[in-house]
Amino acid sequence: MGKKLRKSLKTWIWHGIVESRAFVALTGKSPQVLLIFYRKVRVEPAKHPKYRNEMIPSNDGALEFCYSEAKRRGITTGQFTRAISQLVEFGFIDIVEPGTGLFKVKTIYSLSDRWQKWGTPEFVKHERAKDERQYRKVMMNELRERRNRISTGKAEGTALKLIAVGGVTY
Repeated sequence: MGKKLRKSLKTWIWHGIVESRAFVALTGKSPQVLLIFYRKVRVEPAKHPKYRNEMIPSNDGALEFCYSEAKRRGITTGQFTRAISQLVEFGFIDIVEPGTGLFKVKTIYSLSDRWQKWGTPEFVKHERAKDERQYRKVMMNELRERRNRISTGKAEGTALKLIAVGGVTY
């Protein structure tokens, strides 16, 4: 049996997000994924006495949301990929540390406030970066070669070789 989904009593969403032009323009599963991101934010009361009634995020910049969790929530891989790309493009989230599903490394996200300027000349546009890491290309080529050997009947030596890139062995 898989992990249970976290159940929280409150979800903190800052004023103006739901009525913003950027939020209204979101399509598909993007609004649902964004609300799940906000559900993952832990908040704590501000320490300054002037702002004692304010809640501030304590784990922003360290939000994890992987494809397996999205699948448990009924979101397909394609829907999740498009939703993340759209949320980055519209300025709701940023990718702090890209992950790799092949090596079970989770992507780390942070919430962004760029959405407030979406649709204006001051908006700073970000796009989801392509994975340019060399070890991924090497590993994918090795997997492709293995698949070709198996499909052509030349199955000897089909075990994956360890690949060393930049001093790290995969």
